[in-house]
Amino acid sequence: MKILSILSILLLALSCSSAKDMMKKVRPGMSPEQVEKALGPTEGFKSKEVGEDQFLMYTYNSIYCNPNASYDMCDFYILFKNNKVIETDMKDVRSKQAPQTGNFIIFNQ
Repeated sequence: MKILSILSILLLALSCSSAKDMMKKVRPGMSPEQVEKALGPTEGFKSKEVGEDQFLMYTYNSIYCNPNASYDMCDFYILFKNNKVIETDMKDVRSKQAPQTGNFIIFNQ
């Protein structure tokens, strides 16, 4: 029973974090391993080579944009260039548009 209570508290704490809180944990220059250590495993990824550069995009899906509003969900994106974070972005999951970040356009081609 004690373990169940502890797990319930832990899950509640995790569910209260928002995409904005997640973005604060990610810093330019972090490696994919450092990001996964801070945020947990990615829910999806894409990779693409452009010239001599390797781009990788991690996605974290349906995360609360605002922990005070259970309906306000976002997808969170992390863009790596040569295994270093160069940019992050969020989009409302109700939107059908891709993130409005210039560097993410490479994945729309």
